[in-house]
Amino acid sequence: MSIDIENINKIMNSINNELKIFLTNDMSLNILKIKNIPEYIPKEHFATIKLSRDISLVISLNIDNSLFEVLFNNFFEGHILEDDKEELIAALPDEIINIVVGLAIKGFPKKYRDLELGLPLKLQQNQILEILNKNTSLSYKIVTNSGNLVYSIIYKV
Repeated sequence: MSIDIENINKIMNSINNELKIFLTNDMSLNILKIKNIPEYIPKEHFATIKLSRDISLVISLNIDNSLFEVLFNNFFEGHILEDDKEELIAALPDEIINIVVGLAIKGFPKKYRDLELGLPLKLQQNQILEILNKNTSLSYKIVTNSGNLVYSIIYKV
Protein backbone atom coordinates (compact mmCIF):
# COMPACT_ATOMS: atom_id res chain seq x y z
CA MET A 1 0.00 0.00 0.00
CA SER A 2 1.35 3.44 -0.85
CA ILE A 3 0.67 6.66 1.01
CA ASP A 4 -0.33 9.98 -0.52
CA ILE A 5 1.09 13.40 0.31
CA GLU A 6 -2.14 14.50 2.03
CA ASN A 7 -1.78 11.72 4.61
CA ILE A 8 1.95 12.37 4.95
CA ASN A 9 1.13 16.01 5.75
CA LYS A 10 -1.43 14.91 8.37
CA ILE A 11 1.12 12.60 9.97
CA MET A 12 3.73 15.37 9.95
CA ASN A 13 1.22 17.78 11.52
CA SER A 14 0.57 15.32 14.32
CA ILE A 15 4.31 14.89 14.95
CA ASN A 16 4.74 18.65 14.74
CA ASN A 17 2.01 19.20 17.36
CA GLU A 18 3.62 16.73 19.76
CA LEU A 19 7.06 18.30 19.25
CA LYS A 20 5.60 21.74 20.01
CA ILE A 21 3.99 20.42 23.21
CA PHE A 22 7.23 18.69 24.22
CA LEU A 23 9.41 21.74 23.55
CA THR A 24 7.12 24.40 25.02
CA ASN A 25 5.32 22.63 27.87
CA ASP A 26 7.83 19.98 28.95
CA MET A 27 11.10 21.77 28.17
CA SER A 28 9.92 25.40 28.71
CA LEU A 29 11.32 26.64 25.39
CA ASN A 30 9.98 29.28 23.03
CA ILE A 31 9.41 28.26 19.43
CA LEU A 32 10.41 31.12 17.16
CA LYS A 33 9.69 29.57 13.78
CA ILE A 34 8.72 26.32 12.08
CA LYS A 35 9.57 25.99 8.42
CA ASN A 36 9.68 23.40 5.69
CA ILE A 37 13.22 22.70 4.53
CA PRO A 38 14.28 21.17 1.23
CA GLU A 39 16.78 18.68 2.60
CA TYR A 40 17.45 16.74 5.77
CA ILE A 41 21.01 15.84 6.67
CA PRO A 42 21.53 14.46 10.18
CA LYS A 43 24.60 16.04 11.72
CA GLU A 44 24.71 16.13 15.49
CA HIS A 45 22.38 14.35 17.90
CA PHE A 46 19.92 12.28 15.89
CA ALA A 47 17.50 9.43 16.27
CA THR A 48 15.47 7.40 13.81
CA ILE A 49 12.39 5.27 14.38
CA LYS A 50 10.27 3.12 12.07
CA LEU A 51 6.50 2.82 11.85
CA SER A 52 5.17 -0.12 9.90
CA ARG A 53 2.26 -2.35 9.04
CA ASP A 54 0.72 -1.95 5.55
CA ILE A 55 3.16 0.86 4.86
CA SER A 56 6.59 1.72 6.18
CA LEU A 57 7.56 5.16 7.43
CA VAL A 58 10.82 6.27 8.97
CA ILE A 59 10.87 9.32 11.22
CA SER A 60 14.20 10.96 11.89
CA LEU A 61 15.03 13.70 14.35
CA ASN A 62 18.16 15.84 14.53
CA ILE A 63 18.98 18.19 17.42
CA ASP A 64 21.76 20.75 17.18
CA ASN A 65 24.35 20.99 19.96
CA SER A 66 23.03 24.13 21.65
CA LEU A 67 19.45 22.83 21.87
CA PHE A 68 20.65 19.38 22.89
CA GLU A 69 22.49 20.80 25.87
CA VAL A 70 19.33 22.56 27.07
CA LEU A 71 17.16 19.47 26.49
CA PHE A 72 19.66 17.26 28.29
CA ASN A 73 19.77 19.55 31.32
CA ASN A 74 15.97 19.95 31.40
CA PHE A 75 15.30 16.26 30.84
CA PHE A 76 17.60 15.01 33.58
CA GLU A 77 17.45 18.10 35.83
CA GLY A 78 21.04 17.63 36.96
CA HIS A 79 20.32 14.27 38.64
CA ILE A 80 22.93 12.17 36.87
CA LEU A 81 26.19 10.58 37.81
CA GLU A 82 29.18 11.57 35.71
CA ASP A 83 29.78 7.89 34.89
CA ASP A 84 26.30 7.69 33.31
CA LYS A 85 26.49 10.93 31.31
CA GLU A 86 27.94 9.51 28.07
CA GLU A 87 25.32 6.76 27.92
CA LEU A 88 22.51 9.25 28.63
CA ILE A 89 23.78 11.61 25.93
CA ALA A 90 23.57 8.76 23.41
CA ALA A 91 20.12 7.68 24.64
CA LEU A 92 18.35 11.05 24.84
CA PRO A 93 17.53 11.53 21.13
CA ASP A 94 16.06 8.00 21.05
CA GLU A 95 13.97 8.74 24.12
CA ILE A 96 12.67 12.00 22.65
CA ILE A 97 11.71 10.46 19.30
CA ASN A 98 10.03 7.52 21.03
CA ILE A 99 7.94 9.81 23.25
CA VAL A 100 6.99 12.27 20.51
CA VAL A 101 6.14 9.77 17.76
CA GLY A 102 4.40 7.45 20.23
CA LEU A 103 2.10 10.29 21.31
CA ALA A 104 1.64 11.57 17.75
CA ILE A 105 0.09 8.31 16.50
CA LYS A 106 -3.27 9.25 18.05
CA GLY A 107 -3.43 12.21 15.63
CA PHE A 108 -2.59 10.21 12.50
CA PRO A 109 -5.28 9.66 9.87
CA LYS A 110 -7.56 6.87 11.09
CA LYS A 111 -6.27 4.23 8.69
CA TYR A 112 -2.68 4.76 9.95
CA ARG A 113 -3.33 4.73 13.71
CA ASP A 114 -2.56 1.01 13.89
CA LEU A 115 1.01 1.43 12.67
CA GLU A 116 3.45 -0.34 14.95
CA LEU A 117 6.11 1.84 16.51
CA GLY A 118 9.45 0.07 16.46
CA LEU A 119 12.39 0.68 18.73
CA PRO A 120 14.67 3.55 17.76
CA LEU A 121 17.02 2.38 15.03
CA LYS A 122 20.74 2.44 15.68
CA LEU A 123 21.84 3.91 12.36
CA GLN A 124 24.92 5.80 11.33
CA GLN A 125 24.64 9.06 9.41
CA ASN A 126 25.59 7.38 6.11
CA GLN A 127 22.82 4.78 6.59
CA ILE A 128 20.18 7.48 7.05
CA LEU A 129 21.50 9.30 3.97
CA GLU A 130 21.21 6.07 1.98
CA ILE A 131 17.58 5.63 3.12
CA LEU A 132 16.88 9.26 2.18
CA ASN A 133 18.37 8.76 -1.29
CA LYS A 134 16.17 5.71 -1.99
CA ASN A 135 12.90 7.26 -0.77
CA THR A 136 10.89 10.46 -0.61
CA SER A 137 11.02 12.71 2.43
CA LEU A 138 9.40 15.77 3.94
CA SER A 139 11.38 17.79 6.48
CA TYR A 140 10.76 20.64 8.88
CA LYS A 141 12.97 22.77 11.07
CA ILE A 142 11.88 24.12 14.44
CA VAL A 143 13.83 27.17 15.57
CA THR A 144 13.70 27.74 19.33
CA ASN A 145 15.25 30.33 21.60
CA SER A 146 17.90 27.72 22.47
CA GLY A 147 18.71 26.11 19.12
CA ASN A 148 17.26 24.09 16.28
CA LEU A 149 15.61 20.74 15.75
CA VAL A 150 14.97 19.15 12.35
CA TYR A 151 12.61 16.26 11.79
CA SER A 152 11.81 14.30 8.69
CA ILE A 153 9.39 11.65 7.53
CA ILE A 154 10.82 9.25 4.96
CA TYR A 155 8.43 7.21 2.84
CA LYS A 156 7.90 5.44 -0.46
CA VAL A 157 5.42 6.93 -2.88
